[in-house]
Amino acid sequence: MNDCGQTGTPKDSASAKDYKSALDYMLSGLNPYVRDTDLSPQVAALYKPGTIFRSKNPADISSHIGGMSTSHRLLILLNRIIDLTELEQDADRGHCATPSESRFLVLDAYEYHGKTQITLLHLLDDERWRYFIDAVPAAPELEIDAIRINFSAVCEQQPISDLASEEWPDCCSDPIGVNPQGELYSPEPKPAEAL
Repeated sequence: MNDCGQTGTPKDSASAKDYKSALDYMLSGLNPYVRDTDLSPQVAALYKPGTIFRSKNPADISSHIGGMSTSHRLLILLNRIIDLTELEQDADRGHCATPSESRFLVLDAYEYHGKTQITLLHLLDDERWRYFIDAVPAAPELEIDAIRINFSAVCEQQPISDLASEEWPDCCSDPIGVNPQGELYSPEPKPAEAL
């Protein structure tokens, strides 16, 4: 686990160049998506800022961001999605999904007027995700104060009707990256890992 207050790049010049290349690739085309759900206090507490975890399965997310009818919002910042909007019938949910075996870095957990937003950054699919074990990337797109201000404003809005219907919350009811034992999956796959 890393310290979310720590930022920086590797000191070695070659490593620093590789880090910058990885960061540029990760931030290029970065967009926000949301997954609104109701998390128990025990599950919500798993998402500590600085934690890196893995999600074995794709997770339903939406490109539409409005008010919330749930207690928690996972704000996921990523540039690689599975676009499922063409499969939508009689609804406009901005339906997308995260790729399977995705790794995420928890950037922030912020409560406002009884609603909590947990901000996740989708890390690279290759071994370069390790660059972010020891340092949280610093970039304008990842400015926590701005993310919190935006969440506070969005919380005052009405929920988007197509995302508040019974079907969509059911799609988003499972927490991302939590194993059957109620723990976050390690970023490193383990032999004979439980499904």
